[in-house]
This record gives sequence, C-alpha cells and structure tokens, in this order.
Amino acid sequence: MTAKTVELPRFNSRKYRLPKAAAGTLPKWGFKLTATYCFGYGFIPFISHDALEHGPNLVWTVIWESICRLRRHHGNYPDVLFILLDNTTGENKTNIMFAMGAWLVATGRVKQVRIFFLMVGHTHIIIDQIFGVVSVSLRGKEILLPQQLISTIDGSLAKKPSYMAQPVTWLRCLYDFWDWSKQMDMPNGVAEGAFKRQGLADEEGTYNGMYDFVFNPDKEQLALMQYRERHDYACGRRGRRAFPSSASFRQGLLASQKLHPTRSGARSRTGPSETPSTCTSSGLALSAPSKRRSGTRQNGKSTSPTYPRS
Repeated sequence: MTAKTVELPRFNSRKYRLPKAAAGTLPKWGFKLTATYCFGYGFIPFISHDALEHGPNLVWTVIWESICRLRRHHGNYPDVLFILLDNTTGENKTNIMFAMGAWLVATGRVKQVRIFFLMVGHTHIIIDQIFGVVSVSLRGKEILLPQQLISTIDGSLAKKPSYMAQPVTWLRCLYDFWDWSKQMDMPNGVAEGAFKRQGLADEEGTYNGMYDFVFNPDKEQLALMQYRERHDYACGRRGRRAFPSSASFRQGLLASQKLHPTRSGARSRTGPSETPSTCTSSGLALSAPSKRRSGTRQNGKSTSPTYPRS
C-alpha cells in the first residue's frame, strides 16, 4: 500500500474542500501500513511512522514478529517455513535475507526455510486484496489522529471475517537487522549479482537473477543454500512477448527446476529477542507453524509445505 493512502491528516474532500494554496503545502504525518498474511492464522497489520527508517529492517522486523506470534499461538516453530515476498530489490533482496534464512536453520528453530520471490507483474494475491479493502474504507473519511486511523482500519477489516484480521499494531521501534547481519560469518558481497546483473547473458538468454531459495542445515557451514534461476520464456522479436512451444517450455521448466547448491556460513547463534515487544510487521505472506513435517523433497525438488487450518 502506498504511503500517501495512510498519511495524516485526511480531510473529507467531498464535504470540505481545502483552498488550492493549502492543499499541497500542509505538512503531513507520514505513516506506512505493512502486514503479513499467515495461512491458518490470518492478516497481521502494522503501521509505522516515517521517523523510523523503512527498508529491510522494517520488513524483517515484521517477519520476525509474525514468526514469534505464530509460535506463541501454536506452541512451536514450524518444521518448514515458507516465506513469499514481493519482488523489490531495496527492501527484500538483501544480505539480511541470506542471514535470516541461514540463521533460522543453523540454530535449529526450523528444519527448512524456503523464500520465494514473486515475478514482476504478478496478479494480486490475497494480501493485496486486503490492502484494497483498507484503501476503499479510507476514501472520503476525515481522519486526524493515528488512533482514528487504527480504529478505521480495524473496523473495515472486521466486516471481512474471512480474512481473520488481527488488530493493527503500531510499531514504535525496529530491530537493527543490518547491524546484526554483519556479525554473521558470511562471504563479502554474497548477495551481489544473485538477483540481477546488467549485461550478463549466454547462449540460453539473459540472466534474470534468482527467485527461489531453500535453506537446510549443514554440518560443515551450518547452512546449505540452494536456489533456482528465473528463466525468461519470451520469444519472437525484441520488445514482443509470445508463448513458446510446449516442447521448449517443458525443456526450460525442467532446467529451471534444478537446484544448484551453494554454502552460506552462518555461525552466529544469537539473534533478535523472542520475547513479546512493541515492535511488529510489513506486507508479506507467511505460513503458519505445524507440529508435523509437511514439506517434502521429491526428485531433488522442494514441495510447498501444507499446514492445517487452526
């Protein structure tokens, strides 16, 4: 959701029309609404003020707080943690992603972490639909205080019980994951070129970066990371896209499903506090914990975990 949607104050433009001179010059109190959607648990929304430095620290504070909340709810960590992230380089595709995935399996909290990045131009998933409901509910309303904003969002989500929305949490602080990740014994520039590298191509086409990462425990370096490269199946003239033949698509799909191993040295066993705090979350999707191991591996491929609904 865009920051402008939840900035304050909001005036009822249908009822009270501001002078043009004041409409664009009035100072705004900037907020950002971020959330996780956990299947079997529901929608967990958070707001944070612009005074906090948004970026990877906000994203992973949200994810970690959501994981801790699910652990308190279910009584245990999941065997397989599947995290679905938006395809944004500045916030999601960072060294912190590698550090957190390796740390979670190296410390024995989960047996496997899988992080999947949605492709550019993907259709809206359920969390985007929920943000749409919130945006519609804020239109035409006069909202002056943060407490009014929170109550308005809670009220709009209460009308949609299928979303299982939790009350909005106001984030007043963030974990410093950037500084924490530097304490991990990781190779320098481990994320450099993993997602995008300009001008890199071979006979199979242009390099489009990695999109699917699987982290497993490893005796030598504590964490083994496997990944898949994103393939571009577009054919025809440059600037035009067409569907490839079924044979070439099948060959490309089989090639893209091969997981290539690389090692990530995650030696730090100390992480952020697991005790409840006032910090909380941002717009992503998480899976809920389960007492049984639901993720399986078949023919060298990881299948998506299936969790029971609570």
